[in-house]
Amino acid sequence: MKRRTIVVLILAGSLLAGVAGAQMAPGMHGSEAMKGQDAKGMMAGGMMKACEAMMAGHHEMNAKMQAMDGKLDQMVAAMNAASGSRKTEAMAAVLDELVAQRKAMRTMSMTMESRMMRHMMEHMRMGAESMAMCPMMEEMAGDGANLMKTGDDGPAHRH
Repeated sequence: MKRRTIVVLILAGSLLAGVAGAQMAPGMHGSEAMKGQDAKGMMAGGMMKACEAMMAGHHEMNAKMQAMDGKLDQMVAAMNAASGSRKTEAMAAVLDELVAQRKAMRTMSMTMESRMMRHMMEHMRMGAESMAMCPMMEEMAGDGANLMKTGDDGPAHRH
C-alpha cells in the first residue's frame, strides 16, 4: 500500500507539473539565457522586419512633415511678396493650408503613436534585450545624444 501511494504521488506531481508548465506564458519557459537567445532569434526574423517597417514609417512621416513645411515656406514667401487684395487672398490660403496640415499631422501622429505602442508592447513581451536590439531604439538614443549636444528638439522637430 505504501508503494502504491508513492507511485500515485509521483504521477500526480508529474501531471501537475505538466499542467503548470503548459499554462505558463511563452516567455516564462527556460532560463534568462534562453530568453536572450529567443529575443535574438526573433530579432533576426519577424521582429526585425517589424522594427524596420516601423522605422520606415517614422521616416516617411518625417519626410511628409518636411514637405508640408516646404509648402508653407513657399506660400508665406508668396504672401509676403504680395500686396493689396492679393496679400489678403494669400493670407487666407496660408491659413487654410495651416489648418489642413494640422489636421493631417494630427492624424499621422495618432496613427504613428498607436503603431509605436503596439510595437513597443511586442518588444516588452519578448524581453528587455529585444527592445535594446530594436533599430528604432538605437535611432532614438542617437537623437537623444544629438539633443544633449545641440539643445534643440532633435531632427524630427526641426522646422
